Amino acid sequence: MSLIEDQYKELYDNYINRKTVESRAALIHALKTIIQQSVIAAGGDPNNPVTMAKANMMVLAGLKSYDPEKSTLKNFLYSHLRGLHRALGNANNIIQTPETVVLDKNKIAAAEQELFDRLGRFPNTDEVADYTGLSVKRIAKLRAADLPISEGQVNSVLGEQSSIAARRLGDTTRDDSWLEYVYDSVDNRQKAIMENLYGMHGKDALPANEVAKKLRITPAAVSQQRKKIDSIINSEDKDLIF
Repeated sequence: MSLIEDQYKELYDNYINRKTVESRAALIHALKTIIQQSVIAAGGDPNNPVTMAKANMMVLAGLKSYDPEKSTLKNFLYSHLRGLHRALGNANNIIQTPETVVLDKNKIAAAEQELFDRLGRFPNTDEVADYTGLSVKRIAKLRAADLPISEGQVNSVLGEQSSIAARRLGDTTRDDSWLEYVYDSVDNRQKAIMENLYGMHGKDALPANEVAKKLRITPAAVSQQRKKIDSIINSEDKDLIF
């Protein structure tokens, strides 16, 4: 006998059977109150898109083990999301990283974003090296290390408000599942920007100026929204996926 609540049953079945972007978004939307309450109980901010994206990811990971014949969906999720306090706590930890590494990684990220805007594609390592003055070997070493530097640490080093640009989304070694989780957590305008800027859901990746023209907004607006989106993408915590 299925114990899943009537209000969730159709949405849950649709998600399990189809696994589409639309079915996932519909289920997450229906579960929003449960997720928000769990975030608050874990000491998180339900208005923070990074926090909500991580909570959404935990919900979707948990659904893989949910058995409708053993419990209601609501009780299962409240129990599963008790682990949020650990996940959110880890996300706020300050990582001690040498100042030169912080500065060089920030320089590389800024160069990649600037070159992407100019070229309409992700730059290769040689182009980044020429732009930053860093050696190809140094850039490759920093990318391979992939050190988890916190935004707060970069701010303290630079003495100003700044954010780390997202990792290169053109890197094929990247797990695209996080990108989809972030997509589910942002508003409709940001969804449209993500689809066209990063080539999601069958769309071609376009330069920022072309995205602005297509969406009928200013290039500055695209740049502003992109920074917000990238700040979420860059806070990836792969330990929460499974």
